[in-house]
Amino acid sequence: MAHQTSLKSLRTLHIDRDGEQAMRLNGRRVTVSELPDGVLPAWLADEMLEIVSSGVGARILLDDCLPPEWQKLNWERMACNGSELGKHAQIIRRYVAAPLSLRHGRSLLLDRWPDNRFIASVQPLIAASRVDARRGDTVDDWLAGTPDLSAYRELFIVAHGAAAPSTLLTETGTPWGWEPPEKLPALVWLLACEALAGGLDGLVDACLSRGACCVVSASGPLSAAHMAPLMAHWLGAAPTSLADWLFGQQQQDSHLGCADALVIHGCLPGDGVPSVFPV
Repeated sequence: MAHQTSLKSLRTLHIDRDGEQAMRLNGRRVTVSELPDGVLPAWLADEMLEIVSSGVGARILLDDCLPPEWQKLNWERMACNGSELGKHAQIIRRYVAAPLSLRHGRSLLLDRWPDNRFIASVQPLIAASRVDARRGDTVDDWLAGTPDLSAYRELFIVAHGAAAPSTLLTETGTPWGWEPPEKLPALVWLLACEALAGGLDGLVDACLSRGACCVVSASGPLSAAHMAPLMAHWLGAAPTSLADWLFGQQQQDSHLGCADALVIHGCLPGDGVPSVFPV
């Protein structure tokens, strides 16, 4: 689903809880009777109606203090003003209001894709020592000798997803027992299809508990034909704001399995932390 909203017109909607565990929207308490079920709660629907009517869009921050069941809802597909929320808003899950600047240095690509399209897409960056890459069955041996990945700018994991929780596949289609090491870079990309609803949640949680401050993962199938150039574009352009860059890519391409299938969890690299929310 392609977006039609400019970056300059995005409004921030921050959903969190106060000290008494009451739900809040931009600091104002709202009435929550039950978990939303396919339809936006009235207090959020009213806010989105005003936003959409004004011809702008929203960035919805689901605070890390919200219960897991709120984080795992398919917000993007919820009905909103005659269409889906994802057409009007970018959803950030497990949001943490903390500044995050990506370190300068090399990115790391661990590639278990069946063909070499991903590693080929960044070959000039590998030659320029901007990307380190490991491919195929050499990945596990290299990881065994390199348990600390925190010196890298970011980590890309590329593999097939399996129809089993927290399971990735090797290039030959066998289960890959990858577990995030204890020391990860601040930004991790899990470029694998979510073949099972919530199937990548365990890996996302593990990454966030082992040094990653932000994780980008899939919310459904991914297209390798679109993901390889998308990865190369991010690495080559080195944008300052991850959320803005991804939103821009989502505007430009609505093909199945492209940028629209990616979701952000955690802090937002390169983005200022809003201290005052619009009323």
